[in-house]
Amino acid sequence: NVTVDLPIVFPPARANGSTVEMERCPASSSGVCKSPSSLISTPLSHVDSVTSATFNPEDWNPEGHWSITSMVVIDGVLSRSTPAAWHLLHDRTAPNASIESVMDANESDRVQVVVNATDTTSGEVSLLELRATSPNGEVRILAASEAGSEFILQPDIAGVWSLLATVQDGAGLTQTAHHNLTVANLAPQAKVRLNGAVVGNGDALQVKLGQPFLLDASTSKDTASDFLELNHVWWIGEDVRLSGVDQLTNERFQEAGTFDIRLEIVDDDGASDELQFSLEVRNEDAPLGDAVAFGPLLVILLGLFLVGVFLARQRTEGTNIPTWPGEPET
Repeated sequence: NVTVDLPIVFPPARANGSTVEMERCPASSSGVCKSPSSLISTPLSHVDSVTSATFNPEDWNPEGHWSITSMVVIDGVLSRSTPAAWHLLHDRTAPNASIESVMDANESDRVQVVVNATDTTSGEVSLLELRATSPNGEVRILAASEAGSEFILQPDIAGVWSLLATVQDGAGLTQTAHHNLTVANLAPQAKVRLNGAVVGNGDALQVKLGQPFLLDASTSKDTASDFLELNHVWWIGEDVRLSGVDQLTNERFQEAGTFDIRLEIVDDDGASDELQFSLEVRNEDAPLGDAVAFGPLLVILLGLFLVGVFLARQRTEGTNIPTWPGEPET
């Protein structure tokens, strides 16, 4: 039951035994009657200077809006007051609410969340709050007392996210809707460049000893939420391991030789990717012993070449002897 205080002024000693008489009809939210009017009387109670009427819900069926087209108070001597008109909403049914969104997404995806809410009784419904709880328990308020129904969630942690929407109808009744979103972590992608050139898996690279070069892994890819927490691990040969650096320079390679290099990229969820290649550091300054042995051999080869050219020309060229017509050749 609902008790309503009424602003009534009675003549002296005429409040006892008074009643309120109402002509009412089921109506729309704007007060337009949907069916013929009916009459109802309710006794008034008086406590000190307050006069009130108690409404029995069974007398106001069906649920919904009611238009009281005329309300008069009849006092103890059956004198009728001036009429008044007002509006009443009888609503005991909570609104309907649901969340419309995808079930699965990847980290850093823009996920659209739509809150659907209706209330056939009052015809009025509003969104009080939409919150998202991450897998680690952090609560994010996506909406609070907003009229819109479409929102964007950009999850940055892998796992199950819980969405909760709370709506309210015109009578103040609330309803909640739940939705779970499973967010997957995307593994990173290892990328390396040598002086700007892309390095592929299994490539064999060559550099000169002492000349500057840069192995750059800062272009490795991951989702925006994990990129700043990527860990770069370099394996050089079998003995050297470098962690937390995304670039290697020529200062790491002070001796000539061939090095097997493996780059491993690990994100905050433990997912990883790797790239393997070899790097040959060449010393192009020939040793002195090689130069001494190679010099005489080069001179001998050059001499043989010149002798061959000379003999070939001697064979192709003949001697020109003058002759006279009519005389035998000698």
